[in-house]
Amino acid sequence: MRRTRADRCELQAACPPRLCYELLVRSYLPLALLFLTSACGGGSTGVTADDSGAGDSAQDAPPDTATADSGVDTFVPPVDADDAGDLGVADAADVATDTGPSWPSCDSKPDGATASTIAAIWAAEPKPAKFTWVSGAVVTAVSYGGCAADKACQIFIQEGSATTLADAAKKAIKIFVSAKAASRFAGIAAGDRVDVAAYAWRYDVGGQNELLLQVNDVYRGCAKKTGTGTITPVPATLAELGSVAAYETQYGPVLVKVSNVSGKTETSLMSTFALWPTAGFDAGSSAIVSLSPYALPSGTFTGLSTSLRYDFLSVTGVFGMFIPSGAVDGGPPSKYLEIYPRSMSEVVIK
Repeated sequence: MRRTRADRCELQAACPPRLCYELLVRSYLPLALLFLTSACGGGSTGVTADDSGAGDSAQDAPPDTATADSGVDTFVPPVDADDAGDLGVADAADVATDTGPSWPSCDSKPDGATASTIAAIWAAEPKPAKFTWVSGAVVTAVSYGGCAADKACQIFIQEGSATTLADAAKKAIKIFVSAKAASRFAGIAAGDRVDVAAYAWRYDVGGQNELLLQVNDVYRGCAKKTGTGTITPVPATLAELGSVAAYETQYGPVLVKVSNVSGKTETSLMSTFALWPTAGFDAGSSAIVSLSPYALPSGTFTGLSTSLRYDFLSVTGVFGMFIPSGAVDGGPPSKYLEIYPRSMSEVVIK
């Protein structure tokens, strides 16, 4: 079953988050690998139940097909009986009545925020969530090229310079912005140097395990462009990126460049597709890493044809991971690895 953006919107209308499941299949050529998982459709709408911080969900990737990794890049805190998945700082009763503090402006560090660096957040592993101020990081990618009103979005930021993957490790982090907060982040783009106020924590409920910054209607934050900056992508291999641990605990969403890889596009150019070393590798040597149009304008590959194999001289993009909403038979969530180019100039065909 292949899905278009319209299909995903229809699915969202037909069922609430976490209750709608669809068959997702990942294929890998030339190896025959098959994966089965579940996800709730929703396109890029990022619909949340009440934006209270309780179970915010972001169906915020381009619609993927039923082949390749065909999931939805998402941050979906499941509702917890005690703290409602709300950053671990309030119980369900608090969430029901809390209207949130005033929105900060990021003209200066907001009262109550603790100044930090991205590296320090990685070292601190905050839990419960901590109101945090990060100044001077550079935006490396934004979902669909930019946040828009009423659509949850993700912003990736990175700090410092690096020449190797090891040097870049733990210098990048994702900002998850809920649908009701997204309009406040409109205009932020790759290459902006920003000051950010958001809630930092490692979300570890329901099998998830991602260190991130979060903003929603209760846990309010901001981002302000203060200039421009450049982050140089570091060389990486699919094998180095090919594990969940590589994203969650080892490197984070760093800007990378992989060389001499191949992939076959799907029947939709809004679909992700698996990559493999052009020279080949042994089956099972690493998890599949896919190329995703998630950070491209309109979430669509351009300049490529459908259902065609390509050999790439290089691919540059932000290393990422998506977790479909829900789990199969109550098991742990499936986690898929991605590379997000920001423009098609970063997808260099041989």
